[in-house]
Amino acid sequence: MSRQEGSKCVGLSLRPDRICGNFATLKRDLLLAAKLGFAAVEIPIHGVDTLLDGRLRQSRLREIKQLLDEFPFRLTVHAPDTLNLQDEKRWSVQRDLFEACIAFSAEIGAEVLVYHQGSSANGEAHLLAKAEIGELIRLGRIARSKGIRIGVENGSRPIFSLIELIKEVDQESVGITYDFGHAYLTANFFGYAILTGLCAALPYIIHLHLHDNLGRVHPDVIDPLTTRELHITCPLGEGDLHLPPGWGKIPYHRAFETLAGYDGIFMLELHKRFFERGYSLREDHAEIRTALVYVEQHLNQIRAAVPAGV
Repeated sequence: MSRQEGSKCVGLSLRPDRICGNFATLKRDLLLAAKLGFAAVEIPIHGVDTLLDGRLRQSRLREIKQLLDEFPFRLTVHAPDTLNLQDEKRWSVQRDLFEACIAFSAEIGAEVLVYHQGSSANGEAHLLAKAEIGELIRLGRIARSKGIRIGVENGSRPIFSLIELIKEVDQESVGITYDFGHAYLTANFFGYAILTGLCAALPYIIHLHLHDNLGRVHPDVIDPLTTRELHITCPLGEGDLHLPPGWGKIPYHRAFETLAGYDGIFMLELHKRFFERGYSLREDHAEIRTALVYVEQHLNQIRAAVPAGV
């Protein structure tokens, strides 16, 4: 099927911890996204067993291309969480892995490859960040040649550190994947308003992840994104919960007003439990349905507020 290009639309991020390499599960979730009316999906490359030792498994790649060709979705790709351009001990395989992710994204026709901002474990964050910047410049050129953009996702540091990284990279093909859940937790943790960070990041945002939380962090952790399973964390409302927008306290109404000029995919990134039939007695996948309606209503308000031709 041909994929429909567009500007603003709502997508559904598929869960690597749910798929676990099982193409039957992947196809069920693609069918679910199509049935519910999503225009895009995000494919977790680490959830479909297409990578081994930093390289693509070509036979597996052919299979997933064949499956995705049955659907008209706009596509994005989420790189493995272990991909880290500040990992000096595994530098060679990390570089190979990133190039493999770009190649995978190009092969399936994805628009954006999501990469978590790198982190250092040895205290030499400044030197390793410089290495990451240099590598993102090189990889950004490769991505541009293949029609891909790299969206570096904000994590457990203030959004301003990521903004500086993107400025240093200075490539049109490298921007920010702005994750609202991460942004809210880190803003509260470090003591600034999420909307202040959002406004600062806005010129560099090329992709969005939408989910909700309470903005609370366990008092004994140093990483604001530290989260255990929902049945442990939800009662106290702590951590990166990946709840449907509207369940938590992220000020999405004001945030969507700020995003009026953003042209791209609004990707819902929900916890895997919401993909299970029977989570609700009301109807199957009621939470995902409601989340889609929530985002579409906000998008309709944005469209109504923006003059025609803008």
